[in-house]
Amino acid sequence: MSTQSGINQASSSASGTRDLGQFSVYAYGEKVPFEPVRVFLFTGLLSIAGLITGLVFGLIRPFVWIVILFPCLIGVIHSVAGRKLVRQLVVRHLAGLAIACLVSATLSLTLTHYITYLFAQQQIVSDMGISGAFYQKVAYNYEVHQVNTEKSTQVEEAIRYFDANPDMLSRARIQSFSDYLYYVTTNGLVFGFSSEKPLVQLGATGTGIYLILEIFLAAIVPLIIFRSETNHPFCNWCGSWKTKQTFGPFTNREEVLQVLENGELKIFEYVEVAGPNDIFVAFHTCPRCQNKSPVDVTIHAVDPRTKEASSSILSRMTYPEKAYTSLHLACCVTQTSSESGIQRIRVQKQN
Repeated sequence: MSTQSGINQASSSASGTRDLGQFSVYAYGEKVPFEPVRVFLFTGLLSIAGLITGLVFGLIRPFVWIVILFPCLIGVIHSVAGRKLVRQLVVRHLAGLAIACLVSATLSLTLTHYITYLFAQQQIVSDMGISGAFYQKVAYNYEVHQVNTEKSTQVEEAIRYFDANPDMLSRARIQSFSDYLYYVTTNGLVFGFSSEKPLVQLGATGTGIYLILEIFLAAIVPLIIFRSETNHPFCNWCGSWKTKQTFGPFTNREEVLQVLENGELKIFEYVEVAGPNDIFVAFHTCPRCQNKSPVDVTIHAVDPRTKEASSSILSRMTYPEKAYTSLHLACCVTQTSSESGIQRIRVQKQN
């Protein structure tokens, strides 16, 4: 019979014990190949986002840096930048995704620290006053000037200044980015609202761990997002992402589970309003191959708030392509289309 909305619903006679065939049921899961070209391309494009975020946060860091939050924010930005890209390039291998996320996070935070280093070089000259540039030159060859018996008055002033301010000598002797990283690691990072009143000061080991933790946080956030984006059924025959159709609700949850897990298909009993013990069945099929590729099946409980299929999966399995029509018939679908073999009768949602 039909409703005013135009959606045909299964009649009471549609449900029953009619056998639709017995099929082999396979555990869901596939071996995802590592494709270097796709991984390399995705890593390169995601690295562009890493360089941009590194530049932006590098300009911010000398003035404000919120521990843990900012590295996570970098990860969120990388997630937004690569979320659609990862599906378009079909990068599904976990190791490939991890490489891309790690490279982009490392580039971003390295550039952030490098810009901070450039700011620090300007700041040290400013802190040493009007003769800062000359003092810095003396600091580069401090030991040589110290033992030299024929040094100028200005050099002697610089040496006396550094003797009274040993930390300033360490900062002034930084000549490269590697020197800066060594200085930061050995002297420890200071966290707080100002260097004069630090809330926390890490030692050398703690600083090294924190710098690694920053990269890890900036990498793990997009990795989780990308993994959720690509952890969807995929057609290996034509290289397309499968689409999802959810059918139901059906009564007799345990029976439906048993039927689908055993592969002995029969028509399920459709109900108008979902109850707490009812069930939804979702088919993941290839939009290109249709009934010529395997069907991935997920079984969902009823969401008590929306009365629709919940996002959690009770069971997951894969049926061979020859079960395509029988699976849809089990969910109260009529066989009217020669192209796909089925026509939807009752579909909760499609995406």
